[in-house]
Amino acid sequence: TLTLPVTMGDSEDEASQKLDPSRIMATKTDPHGLIVGEPSLSVSQEGDERTLFLTYTISSEAAGKMGKEATIIITLADDGSSANYGSDSATYDFLIAIYGDTPWYPTIEIEDKDIPEGVSTFLVDVADEEGNILFTMGGLAETILPVDYLDYTDGLLPGTYTYTFYPWSAAAGRADQPAFQKSVKVADYNTPPRGQVNATVTGNTVTFDLLSPLAQGYTLTIRRKDGTVLQTIDKHFVQLIDGLLLPKTSLKLDFYEAGTYTVDLLGYNPKGDGSTAAGAATFTIEEDDDRDVFFPGLDGFMPASGNAILTEEDTTFVVFRWPALKVGYTYRLEVFDGNGLLAQEVDAGTDTEVVVPLASTADSTAYLWRVVVTNSKSTNLSYTLNLQLVRKSEAPVIGSALTDGSLLFLVAMTDIDLAGLTYDVQYYDYDADTGTGDWRVGNDLIPGVADGLVTLDLGFPPEAGDGLYLRAKKNGKPQGTYMPFVLVPLD
Repeated sequence: TLTLPVTMGDSEDEASQKLDPSRIMATKTDPHGLIVGEPSLSVSQEGDERTLFLTYTISSEAAGKMGKEATIIITLADDGSSANYGSDSATYDFLIAIYGDTPWYPTIEIEDKDIPEGVSTFLVDVADEEGNILFTMGGLAETILPVDYLDYTDGLLPGTYTYTFYPWSAAAGRADQPAFQKSVKVADYNTPPRGQVNATVTGNTVTFDLLSPLAQGYTLTIRRKDGTVLQTIDKHFVQLIDGLLLPKTSLKLDFYEAGTYTVDLLGYNPKGDGSTAAGAATFTIEEDDDRDVFFPGLDGFMPASGNAILTEEDTTFVVFRWPALKVGYTYRLEVFDGNGLLAQEVDAGTDTEVVVPLASTADSTAYLWRVVVTNSKSTNLSYTLNLQLVRKSEAPVIGSALTDGSLLFLVAMTDIDLAGLTYDVQYYDYDADTGTGDWRVGNDLIPGVADGLVTLDLGFPPEAGDGLYLRAKKNGKPQGTYMPFVLVPLD
């Protein structure tokens, strides 16, 4: 039985009105047989307080119908009228849902008697039977619900666990001594049974309604008619109702390749994978050459825009791929250099992946690329993407330059290998008294190592505040361009 306080209208004439019991009723929409019989209503009206009592009985068979829903519709009416454009009735819907069982996220009641005076928040250590702390939950002050576990663990296996509650505050932090402990038993549970999938096709958009009882997550595999995998989606169920988790969800996907597809659904929980619902749904995307062809976005394009590809060769073979739109569409790849000139053009036919050689002799080479798609009606372009081919340096990466007034010290961010390593230096010797300076150049300087730093003897005393340009060579071959540094004192 639910107790529901009722508020009348805000005007003075409505505030004094009463509920009309003869015009109050409750009905149900219950396609899955979750509620036994019909719901009932009763009314209590004392003074200005009006209370409604909704009574319904959940079927004993509802436990096997996790994720199913029923709706109770309540119609209320008062003893006033609808004159002067008013209203004397209203309808409300109450959703009754059979929650998915999540024993791996046990609900813990925190009783008022256990909470020390002045404490509003706890940190909770969760330990196994051997006393090993598995994780610590934070910010808890009331009932621990399944949703509270999501940031800390994928779930508990069957067994007995100890929850130790430590008072916590922003000012004092975690208390040294716990306030109380609770022993929590996670009952045995099974891996998920076979789930259900319903696929609804609207144009090229498919809505998947998924139900996987006793699952904390699912793997949805979409296969073409020939059995090849088009897409695999792995997600946790995160639909929340009052802190609980429901093992059902809806997922929308767009398909741009005509054909017939089958869907496999695999539910899993901390005990492992459940029974695979192979071929749980089948759907068809129809051919539609009457519409203009276009790429809807950048999903499925590789390399992703802005990617940097590390290379050691003068020519780098780059794999380009893009999503298939429809059977029979043809594609052409266009690659442009940093000056906007066409560097490569490949007619891919109906293929959606090609390998293209690109020059990578410079330290960093920029390219732009796009895909031209054509069907029987139109031709269109994808968005333009960019990529960088970056030469891998054999010299250590230098983060900063220091001096003790005698030598130059370089802070290496990567491993130091002195074999064949030399440096070219362009040094600006600044005179603070005159406000002028002179350039000093040193080539093929041989470095040393001291206390984990690369050392260079410039042949003159470097000073803090001076600037220099530094370029590394390996066996006489430049490793990148000149990099600028301002000298700081060596502590």
